[in-house]
Amino acid sequence: MKDFDFTKLEHLIKDNNKLVLLETFSMVALSISMLANVQNIITAIWFIFTLIALITYFSSIRYLKINKKSLSSELEWFIDNMPSDKALKISLDDFDEEKNNDWK
Repeated sequence: MKDFDFTKLEHLIKDNNKLVLLETFSMVALSISMLANVQNIITAIWFIFTLIALITYFSSIRYLKINKKSLSSELEWFIDNMPSDKALKISLDDFDEEKNNDWK
């Protein structure tokens, strides 16, 4: 039986310590990378929602620009064709309790 060489064992332990340190640093780097990916995912989701909001905003502006004439013409037609006796005439006197006691 050969004598066991302890210097080889010391080199293995030192190499093993280097491997443990390397493994620890790689795990730290992996966790930082995962956190960065989560941050990128959150940023991507925020970007998508912002993009949807901007598209909705600009499409509504375009819709209002397209339909501005038709909306205003419908409102003018409604005002012009509303009978005067059926027009809403609201004044502060309608809400005065002393003058309008007929509801009691």
